Amino acid sequence: MRLRRIDPSQPPPYFVALIGIIAVVLLSAGRGESNPIGALSLLVQGAVLIFVLRISDVGGRAGRIAIGVTAVLVVLGLASILIEGESATLSTHVVGLLFAVATPAAIIRRVIRESHVDATVVGGALCVYLLIGLFYVQVFSISDRVIDGQFFVQVADPTPADFSYFSYVTMTTVGYGDFTAAGNLDRMFAVTEALVGQLYLVTVVALAVSRVRPGARRRSVAEDVADVRESETPEDPP
Repeated sequence: MRLRRIDPSQPPPYFVALIGIIAVVLLSAGRGESNPIGALSLLVQGAVLIFVLRISDVGGRAGRIAIGVTAVLVVLGLASILIEGESATLSTHVVGLLFAVATPAAIIRRVIRESHVDATVVGGALCVYLLIGLFYVQVFSISDRVIDGQFFVQVADPTPADFSYFSYVTMTTVGYGDFTAAGNLDRMFAVTEALVGQLYLVTVVALAVSRVRPGARRRSVAEDVADVRESETPEDPP
């Protein structure tokens, strides 16, 4: 089956991708180590990643490889969760990292090609902001599984929802204090997330929103059409 080609001249629907990313964040609240919610979360991650790769016009060999690898890892993760009943395995963590890294990379690659700041650019910027939080969710989860000792001071066996909550509370610098990192390395991860999240929010997102020109794309398309028609108009005979 061949995927329908996306017209690169049309604005990519990043607000649709934004809804999918929000769904991934919300699904993490009910995701356990081996239950249907975890399988659904993994499936949505894979679907959103493939969708973003398509609408961002990531084609050619690199696009096909990325889509193929994503599909294989999602299938392996679903099998480990639903069939074998195992806890989160390497494939599920790789899908999470791939989703949190490849998705913003594809969005940024497409957005920087835009000549005007409009809803497309703002939607892409918001997607990347949420994906920063998901990236750190994976960093914290892997750190908890790899490094000896517990990640949080307050909880010995944290759930995926705990890591998601801690990540976004840290990135927004809310600072409730109900979860705090125990190790020095984990604290430095939290510090970098707070810095990156705030710098991105007050620079990239704020700048994009302040320069939105809703009619810019329509005017640009109209001008292009006018130029094409003018070039096709035959010259008057001498």
